[in-house]
Amino acid sequence: MDINKSIGAGGETDINEPIGAGGSRRQNRPKTPNPLNDPNRRNAARNEAQQQRPQDQQNQRQEFDGIAYEILKDWRLIVDLLGPIIEQREAICWAIVLARLIEAMYNIWIGDSKCFLRISVDDLVSKIKAEDDDKEITTLNRCIKVIELEGIKKVPTTSHANRDKIKTIKWVIDTNEAADRNFIQTKLEISPVGIIIDIDDEFSALREGFYKVRDVPRTGKTVSRHALMILGRGRTVEGQDFFIVQNSWEKTWGVNGYGRLIIDDGMSCMAFWPRPYRGM
Repeated sequence: MDINKSIGAGGETDINEPIGAGGSRRQNRPKTPNPLNDPNRRNAARNEAQQQRPQDQQNQRQEFDGIAYEILKDWRLIVDLLGPIIEQREAICWAIVLARLIEAMYNIWIGDSKCFLRISVDDLVSKIKAEDDDKEITTLNRCIKVIELEGIKKVPTTSHANRDKIKTIKWVIDTNEAADRNFIQTKLEISPVGIIIDIDDEFSALREGFYKVRDVPRTGKTVSRHALMILGRGRTVEGQDFFIVQNSWEKTWGVNGYGRLIIDDGMSCMAFWPRPYRGM
């Protein structure tokens, strides 16, 4: 895939067009300018949403028990930036994370919660023709190409919307197969980041503590790989850096569906993220 391609044009939603504007359009009625099409107004709205985070971080309760810590970045503090945690019913973690990443990047870019959108996970899954035993991380590259070339539908705002007329969003997804902690921290300043890691029983049982990202030994059986979305990062009073991730196993995993991962020096994993749109 040529990741240097720009966001495609065509039948998909123009990224400069606001989402969620109501009312009918009449030919004899002048179109009211959308203030968010003004880069200065859009940047002001985005900055206003993000400037509330330092105070919120300072007042944030300790959602994880145990060692005290401080939050250094948390995209969850922007209200309605992302949809609710999804309960994964099959091996589609890749689709959930990709859809949520595009959702977050678009909403961060637009900056106005009244124009936030939701991206359809089901639409992405339906476009990937995978075999039953090939519906995990091996389909990631195909997903990326579909998102770039075909686009992914947004969730309609009404239940009776005509599916054929639902707008699509195209976006370029960049990847790094050996992203270390510092690299991910840098990308996290712009938007949430997706990662793919090996998981084991310790990961499945994670609650309040930490899970260290590692290469799970291959002992004659297939090692499960899993996609997660990093939404924040923090540091314990003892100086341990960690990432806050959202899982797709409902709220029974971690603490209400969120957990803490440690990526030590010398350890890396695959990371992927939406390319920032022009003007961000």
